[in-house]
Amino acid sequence: MLSIFYGGWSWFQHFLTQNSATLHNLAEFVKVVGSFASFYAVYRLSRIEKRYVFKATVPLISKDIEKSLTLLNKGMADSESFNPTISEAVHKLHADAMSLRRKVNGDSKASVEELLISIRTTGLGRRFWHRANKNPYAKSDLLNIYGKGQGLLRSLKNDLGDMKWSNK
Repeated sequence: MLSIFYGGWSWFQHFLTQNSATLHNLAEFVKVVGSFASFYAVYRLSRIEKRYVFKATVPLISKDIEKSLTLLNKGMADSESFNPTISEAVHKLHADAMSLRRKVNGDSKASVEELLISIRTTGLGRRFWHRANKNPYAKSDLLNIYGKGQGLLRSLKNDLGDMKWSNK
């Protein structure tokens, strides 16, 4: 019995010495494939995490955006002059859109970017050169913000519906 073990061991040692270069190349190949598999697993995990963050936070942000749009509509109906309600609504929309920009993809992300651009044209921005507009709340700009905000809400609603349907 011991001789079978010793014979098998000597054969294994002989195999290793004869094929060491091939086995080394095979081990390097396995390491490369393993590293690609690890990167793919991290990528998929981040996509899954982003999906769950989307499902958890977007309905609440959508409600906040809807409240801000209602507030903006109410402020536009009051008067043509400066109104604190309008300022409050635009600032809330800006904050919600900035938060939402990190959480969405595709058409919704394009809608968020369009809304942010239209908000920045009113003079609201985080950088000093975005504040060049002297009359930040023109009626046409506010109507544009309102329309793009409604479009964003529809896009988010469609994305949430698609996500529930696909359930991936």
